[in-house]
Amino acid sequence: MSQRNVTIALLSMSLFFILTQYQNCSSHQPRSVASTETDSQVRVIDDWSSEKLVLLETRVELHTSATQVTIDGLCKRTDQNSLSWRLNDQGDQTIETGSSPCELGGFRMAIDKIESLNCGEDYLLEVEHPDGAVGSLWLMRKCAPESFVQVQNLNGDSTCYLETVQNGNETTTKCEQVCYSSNKVTFKKDLSLNQCPQLQAQAH
Repeated sequence: MSQRNVTIALLSMSLFFILTQYQNCSSHQPRSVASTETDSQVRVIDDWSSEKLVLLETRVELHTSATQVTIDGLCKRTDQNSLSWRLNDQGDQTIETGSSPCELGGFRMAIDKIESLNCGEDYLLEVEHPDGAVGSLWLMRKCAPESFVQVQNLNGDSTCYLETVQNGNETTTKCEQVCYSSNKVTFKKDLSLNQCPQLQAQAH
């Protein structure tokens, strides 16, 4: 056998060995990783959906100009029931009612006429499963700030403001940094008026 034929044979054997090893690696590891990831996702979903219904929030504050809000929750993936919900004021008077189907492990409630809610007051949203399981959260529409200015948001896609608002039941005002996404408050922090020079400038 010539030197050229020997070289070609050795190269062919080397290439075959490399391809065989690559196939062995690529055929097993991705399946194992994919299986692990899928199993983890299924376990997470099963953990969240072990109850008949779970609300993802316990309290929701809304922008003063909000007219509608959507509230999401979790239910069992195999559940096809509709969940009934109602929004009550502090006098236990029902403001709005509706029903939302459980679909693929989740449900969504769309609540209208938010602008008709008294600002600064808590309303109780209750959700009930046909089997009797109940979940609830507090809903509040913020009162309009005395003054506000938009500020840069470095986290996420929320819109952020510095707002001066009444300090609880007192006659004094305070400054807040508030961020909103889909009219929901996603971040709120009390600041001193000295930390809000933009609003102080507006007042003069």
